[in-house]
Amino acid sequence: MGGKANTSEIRRYTDIDNTTIINYRLNGKLGPDQFGLVETEQPPMGDGPLPAKIATLTDAGHEFADELYSQSVTDAESLVKEIERLQKRVDDLESELQTGETNSERNDVDERIDTIWNATIAIRDYLIEEHDADLERYHPRNQ
Repeated sequence: MGGKANTSEIRRYTDIDNTTIINYRLNGKLGPDQFGLVETEQPPMGDGPLPAKIATLTDAGHEFADELYSQSVTDAESLVKEIERLQKRVDDLESELQTGETNSERNDVDERIDTIWNATIAIRDYLIEEHDADLERYHPRNQ
């Protein structure tokens, strides 16, 4: 995109269909009143429909995007590995419970499963809150 996109392009890239949500995030979250990462402008009205609003990254926005890009690859890989590790651990514990081949008491195993489940939920909540992630598309039923 090169630091500039109109709301139609942003909708296409983000899979957010609601222009109101996009405008809220551009103006209310990323704009000068909050973080100053983008500036928006409304092109002049012609004879046709109202043209799409244009968002342009500020210098701070470019710096933030560069930093986020360099972190996101590493962070995403780390989170994926941690989720895979937790899933394997849950599978192992469930297998132990089903076969009865466990060295632990039932309550201890249940407690460990709860701990792993809570860690998985915390990771999910982090991805949604901090990265506005749409995790529903990764659910096995949507694959």
